[in-house]
Amino acid sequence: MLKTPAPKTQHGFSTVEILIAFAVLSFSLVAIISMVFGGQSLALDARTDDEAAHKAQDLLEATRASSTLDFALVQPIAPVADVDTTYTKSLDVNMIDSWTKKVTSNVSWNAEGGRISTVTLTTLLTDPSGFINNNTCGAVLSNPVGWKNPQHYEKISTDIVNQAAGNNSNGLGIADMAVLNQRLYIAAHTSANNDANFYITDLPANSADWPTHQGYRGSMDTNQNGAGGLAAITAATINNTPYVFIANTNIISTNGHLQVVDVSNPIPTGWNPPIARYRLPAISTTKFGRSIFYHDGYIYLGLVGNASGGAEFNIIDVRNPLNPSRVGGYATGGHTVNSVFVKDNYAYITTANNADPNSRIMSIIDVNINSPTFAQRVSGWTDFTYPPNSGGAGSNHGKSVFVVGNTAYLGRTYGSIGAKEFNILNVTIPGNVSSGGGQDIGTGNQTSINGLAVRDYLAFFLTKAQFQVWNVSNTSSISPWSTDGTINTFLTFSDFINGNGNNITGSSLYCEGDSFYISIATPQGQNKDVIWILTPAP
Repeated sequence: MLKTPAPKTQHGFSTVEILIAFAVLSFSLVAIISMVFGGQSLALDARTDDEAAHKAQDLLEATRASSTLDFALVQPIAPVADVDTTYTKSLDVNMIDSWTKKVTSNVSWNAEGGRISTVTLTTLLTDPSGFINNNTCGAVLSNPVGWKNPQHYEKISTDIVNQAAGNNSNGLGIADMAVLNQRLYIAAHTSANNDANFYITDLPANSADWPTHQGYRGSMDTNQNGAGGLAAITAATINNTPYVFIANTNIISTNGHLQVVDVSNPIPTGWNPPIARYRLPAISTTKFGRSIFYHDGYIYLGLVGNASGGAEFNIIDVRNPLNPSRVGGYATGGHTVNSVFVKDNYAYITTANNADPNSRIMSIIDVNINSPTFAQRVSGWTDFTYPPNSGGAGSNHGKSVFVVGNTAYLGRTYGSIGAKEFNILNVTIPGNVSSGGGQDIGTGNQTSINGLAVRDYLAFFLTKAQFQVWNVSNTSSISPWSTDGTINTFLTFSDFINGNGNNITGSSLYCEGDSFYISIATPQGQNKDVIWILTPAP
């Protein structure tokens, strides 16, 4: 540690600056510690100075270690008294972009004469894997309190494509959405009147402009036969080119289980992009697409389960995007793979099943291609007290999953009385999953968690009827994050959309930056398929 004297002040005291260079991930960065004295400069006791500086550095090193486990774990820490010392420590985290965080550690103490002194150390942490995997959901919340009262800006889906002749006024039948490079990609589960099943629109710079924004870029029928059939979608940039990956539900002819579209240059009319339609070898065409996830050059494709041959979970090499190649898969015993989340060398998949011990409602699959157990199940979890209904329909099935650090957050279909739709699982040892708490999020058959994301200390749910936010900072006491602290003031779709609430369903959720994008299926008519952009209240 090097101390450099600063010029004397008019009071005869000097200011101290300490320069510390250290490695963060694969980068060598220089951090500066400055001593703040409430407007006054003093000669500090060297021992106290050094001790505080070491504590600030230790806090940054611990944060760096967390970032290597999972970049999403780099979160602010409120001021807290250091154990057995007179120091108070805190951590400030600000997003610079989707893959870079500015991290500032602060250590303060009561100095001589009642003054508050503070050591501040600042550096940048970066997440190369976030760029590789298009992980652009902002883990740090810019305004957590604002999510107690989320603002929504809505657009009827037909308004997006009213520039394209011939589209059905009853809506698009949205199955899933993804965002990349300020563009929204929409997959429809049907193509109306032999029209498109895949749409692209630019997003406004200001979410409040969404209702009137005209950004339509192009559309196409990826199946070329008017039979529709898209189930799920994701997007990523590979070799500087943006691609959209689509799980298909219509496998007849040459449509394929997986479709890959080069979306470099969409245009409103006459768009004919490069596209690959890949049919999985030795997989029945009756096992069509249900879920999809991109991670580091590979697509993880979940299929609908049935008695036909072939694996329901498939691993596909897309490093050459327009020439996909299957490298492995796992058969769930005929159970549908509802969602997939891949972190490091493991895929977490949720299934609709009847507690088959070889499948479970959440399974962990080894996806390390160099592992001797590649594409094999290493563990799983099922609530044996409240097992799923048989046949893949009804209550207690695995529906959605999100992983942060060593914790897997599992969303289930609506629970029977006493069951928890939301489950927190400890996956520190992937081969030995244990329960870490959970929450019953409501009663009735509208509480299935169709979409799930965890940011900072908040969990965000898309259910059939609502957009819900829960405080999960204390897993033993999960609580609603709402204006009145109860479930009564969650954002309810039927309050804003015409139609019987039972016919309104939150169908897809996507997180990008500091915003959420959700689609809501509504009754036939001009209000079918509403797309909301959600942001925190000011």
